Amino acid sequence: MQGAFSIKAREFDLDATMYSGQTSQPPWHEKGKYYSELLMIDDKPALVTIKQTHDKLHVKVESPEKVHLSEVKERINYIFDLKFDIEAFYDFLYSYPPLDSIVDYSRGLRLFLAKDAFECIISSIASANCSIRRWTRAIGNMKRLWGQGYVFQRGTFYSFPSPDVLAVLDDDSLRAAGLGYRAKYIIGTSKKITRIKLDGMDYDEAFRLLLELPGVGPKVADCILLYGFRKLEAFPVDVWIQRIMEHLFKVDYKHLRDFARDEFGEYAGYVQLYLYNYARKSGILGGV
Repeated sequence: MQGAFSIKAREFDLDATMYSGQTSQPPWHEKGKYYSELLMIDDKPALVTIKQTHDKLHVKVESPEKVHLSEVKERINYIFDLKFDIEAFYDFLYSYPPLDSIVDYSRGLRLFLAKDAFECIISSIASANCSIRRWTRAIGNMKRLWGQGYVFQRGTFYSFPSPDVLAVLDDDSLRAAGLGYRAKYIIGTSKKITRIKLDGMDYDEAFRLLLELPGVGPKVADCILLYGFRKLEAFPVDVWIQRIMEHLFKVDYKHLRDFARDEFGEYAGYVQLYLYNYARKSGILGGV
């Protein structure tokens, strides 16, 4: 079964969003100007291929089973946060020096939200003290080694392995896939995650619960809540965000998360995303 449709995507930069280093998932598979990824639509495998021209996304869908294109469209809108009022966010940034200086470095950048919440949790754990290139490669290795493969015209694409699969792996296998010392955390979290239900929880309750998972500290918990569950008040803090916030606002690490939530409110997660991209692109802190 194949189908195609277009989606309006004003103020959206697909390339910048794909390669922004967000921990929800690695970038989709790029070939030419097209990006492809396996999505599960009502538990049915669908290869979704997208291309951007100006303010439109052109979407092609391939599946061995019948899937509703309206549901694929809904998923695309969610994954790239296309319903978010980004113009209102820009107005907020422009009205809030020194944040007014960061907009032009990241215009069109949106949240790259998880297509699979468990993948986001493991990706966030894998990203701790690790470069973007290394953790994205490790996640790709996990999918090829322990995910389920589906063959399409564009090649074989793999689902992310389930918690049950990862929970019974040995430490050495995950280390060999590129996870390093994080292997034990991934196994431990996979064993516990089926008992964790975050849907419907408020931010603070979900944050406290995530901290009980192996390998999950405050930064990783906020990554999971922002990219995996779209809790926009989350403000992940790594060394680069710490430095840029100290540079711009003279706020110390101990009070940083509370400061961000109080000052930026529902835009905290987006401010973090734009600040991180600003630090990477501007060279103000020596690069990332």
